[in-house]
Amino acid sequence: SEETGSQSSYRSACAELEELYQQAPPSGVTLIIVSCCTDAAVFAESHVTLFRDKTVRVIHLGGAELQAELSANGEPTGETKLAPDPAAQNNRLDLPSARSLYSTAQANSVPLVILSRHAAHACRLPRALFDALTSHCG
Repeated sequence: SEETGSQSSYRSACAELEELYQQAPPSGVTLIIVSCCTDAAVFAESHVTLFRDKTVRVIHLGGAELQAELSANGEPTGETKLAPDPAAQNNRLDLPSARSLYSTAQANSVPLVILSRHAAHACRLPRALFDALTSHCG
């Protein structure tokens, strides 16, 4: 069967992340996501054990809000969880993937560090920082 361009790129990015994770040192990986969560979510769903075992933390420039955790029958459990803020641009680009990544990370005790757009505006991070992250972190 023929793959669509987007499916092919998801698999390609997923393969790249898998290779990165397999070659990662024992100290693990800090996964930094500066755009939408699509590729990271596909990887995390496809390679749950590798994602759980090797991810030290996920840093996402997006935004999050607290939500009541619900049981399988829809009843509140009394716990809260992080959910992607649908108003954040990086989440809006692919909200189902952001939801999936946040859920997979929390279900597997992978720490999430979320920087909202409000933090980015308050800090006025220089473009050079993101250029350095790109050139030195992949």
